[in-house]
Amino acid sequence: MLSVDEVFNHPLATELELAGTVRHTTLGDLQVLGRPADTGDAPWLHSAPPLLGEHSHAVLSDHGFSDAEIAGYTQRGIIAQR
Repeated sequence: MLSVDEVFNHPLATELELAGTVRHTTLGDLQVLGRPADTGDAPWLHSAPPLLGEHSHAVLSDHGFSDAEIAGYTQRGIIAQR
């Protein structure tokens, strides 16, 4: 079994471009693993992982929750929002 550092530094990971670097809002540069199989010409590396609650409102809105319901969930500490 490889350690995390060994995975990122493994020659095969480099050759197959299985790792990349993204800029995170609060953590700075992060090394991330990509997809295990190439599914085409589309780039796999889009952005850093979201912050806690960064997309809560959009996701809940997309699933039919009203602004008032979402605000209530936030006030009661059920969800985080950024």
